[in-house]
Amino acid sequence: MGRHDEYLNYSYSRKRRGRRSGGPFIGILVVVLLALAAGFTTYHLTSGSLGDRWSQGQFAGFLDGEHIEPTQVAVVTEAPVTAAPIPTKAPTLTPTPVTTPHIYQKDYLVDYVDNREKVQVRGIYAADLTLRSSKLDYYINLCKTTELNAIVINVKNDDGTISYMMDCESAEKAGTLTDNQGDVKALVEKLHENGIYCIARIVCFRDEKIQETNPGWLLSRKDGSRYKDTQGIMWVNPYNESACKYIVDVACQAAADGFDEICFDYIRTATSYVSTIDFGAKAVEDHTLTEQIVEFTKYACNRLKPMGVFVSASVYGIVINSSVDAEAIGQDYTELAKYLDYICPMIYPSHYAETYAGIARPDAAPYELVDHELQSSNKKLAAVQQVSGQQLAECRPWLQSFTASWLDHYIKYTTPVIRKQIDACYDNGIQAWMYWNAAGNYDEDAFKKN
Repeated sequence: MGRHDEYLNYSYSRKRRGRRSGGPFIGILVVVLLALAAGFTTYHLTSGSLGDRWSQGQFAGFLDGEHIEPTQVAVVTEAPVTAAPIPTKAPTLTPTPVTTPHIYQKDYLVDYVDNREKVQVRGIYAADLTLRSSKLDYYINLCKTTELNAIVINVKNDDGTISYMMDCESAEKAGTLTDNQGDVKALVEKLHENGIYCIARIVCFRDEKIQETNPGWLLSRKDGSRYKDTQGIMWVNPYNESACKYIVDVACQAAADGFDEICFDYIRTATSYVSTIDFGAKAVEDHTLTEQIVEFTKYACNRLKPMGVFVSASVYGIVINSSVDAEAIGQDYTELAKYLDYICPMIYPSHYAETYAGIARPDAAPYELVDHELQSSNKKLAAVQQVSGQQLAECRPWLQSFTASWLDHYIKYTTPVIRKQIDACYDNGIQAWMYWNAAGNYDEDAFKKN
């Protein structure tokens, strides 16, 4: 995923780093000016600009990237899980065409009959897996001999490139197709032959490659310049319908090529210099940022679910409890859960600040941290479901399988330490989970043997 450029912390880190010169006066002045210019539309400002508050660490939260590079492979042991049936091969599918100029539909899955059979996923991230990869047999053996039954594979990457030469007109026009992973359709078939559930990871709004053919899809600053985050990365404007259609076109083709599930990642906006971003007129006239991300999710599900695939999204774990963070990046936990099949909070203990939820050092207390977040998730989803009567997405968390050696105070994520995260899942009635290791390195002793 690349290096972590910005560890966004809670209020304690702001005290450690110090406030920006100018104090409350500048904060108030910024609020007044933005209120006059934008009518207080989308942003939540209290002191200093939103982007500055992210960089200073006033927000709870994560890195300016969905996941993190591990520095050590960590392993786990037993897990009392009963194996779930795995589809051996996905049916041949045809992507749903979009015929209306305005892609967002008011009605959601009208006359849709859901005949899909859910799987209790116990998965791992396998990065850029190919048929030629020396790790292919290793992953297949892991899934055949342990409790693991699913693999997450990159399809639309962090840089915006597509991992294989899919038959997608939108991607061909965008110039984003590559042959980096070879024959992915054949790869998926081979995994299905071995009873492995295949998840396609689709990175949404973080996209460098698209600038070459569709620079108008990218975010701009309010001064008219191109927006770049602290890593120098450009982002797609989530209000741009052409860009949103393109992302879902790619996801639909991945579904047609045999994947059992589409998992959207970076389904949010950037976290740095947010107050400088110009989202365009629609941000004022149409939807707030969180509403726009929900509309995108609804649109994606409208097209994908009738194809027989499941739809999930990786979200920041902190948005379960922090409405400020949710509004800032556009991830409304319960609203997204109204449309997704699975909502996947990234509950990595290393990504939480010291003293969060009364936990002195979350990285050193994996059970307590995961338990706290899953309790909160269960309560929030149950409350909304009770009021609405609507079946919401199941929570299926991402768990930490790496050692966060960049922290001042960290522990090695050895077998018993990682085991505690799964224990927390089961203690909260959650039977499905996924492990993240950016290099895709796992030890077969980490998982319960079949």
